[in-house]
Amino acid sequence: MKNMSILTRTVTISSDDKDSPSMTNSNFTATLASMQDLTNVTKVIVSQIMVRNVFYNVRTGINDTLNLYRDGVLDNTLVVPEGFWEANDLIAYIIAGFPTAMFGGVGYELNIEIQPNGKWHMYLYNGSYGMLGIGNASTLAGLLGFGYPQLPVDHIYASYWPDLEGLGSLYIMSDKVGSGNLLESTSNQQGKVRSCLAIVPIVAEFQALNVWRSLDSEIDSIYYERPRNLSSIDIRIENDVGTIVDIGNTEIKVQLKIFYSAKR
Repeated sequence: MKNMSILTRTVTISSDDKDSPSMTNSNFTATLASMQDLTNVTKVIVSQIMVRNVFYNVRTGINDTLNLYRDGVLDNTLVVPEGFWEANDLIAYIIAGFPTAMFGGVGYELNIEIQPNGKWHMYLYNGSYGMLGIGNASTLAGLLGFGYPQLPVDHIYASYWPDLEGLGSLYIMSDKVGSGNLLESTSNQQGKVRSCLAIVPIVAEFQALNVWRSLDSEIDSIYYERPRNLSSIDIRIENDVGTIVDIGNTEIKVQLKIFYSAKR
């Protein structure tokens, strides 16, 4: 029987090298250039993942809508454009989006006050307070710090300053690489078990390059009970409930250290 030696090779999987232009940068497969050498793979270490932070904190159909009631009657609905918003700009947009005429034409103005502890509240006023409520379709309310629906009261207090950090983490998935002894397995709402290479916290500023590096090669290793051949690798970017996260034309790079055996 011939002896087997363990070899290593570091490969970088880039969305720019995806096999088909019909694939997205968030869900693609890339063929390895030296696939003839990567047979009998026994172990893979996830070394580094790089992707730019292009993730909006206000997203269409997710958290963009605010319903405000006056005295129990829905006056209007504001839909905030998708984008990455700063707190002061978002609050100013909300005030401008609910002019006096929207509140029954009786002179009420929407007011915002910021408290010393950083919390804030809003209210209606025209010489006396109007009863202000938040509708149950207000997907923006949680981001702003408000519970919803909110029954009409004279002041609505937020529990915190607008939480505008955006997407917290990316789940980098791969069925071909991550189907062995996985770093992480979670289930989405349909109960499907997902094969996760790494959970990547988004710590970079918006539009900046977000870099995740392995701090423990043992924890970030994937072992295979039976050696396998890796001729191509699939990469899928998801959120914590298994929905594909769209990165548009932004490139993602996943660096892997591959251990494989060769006869000699």
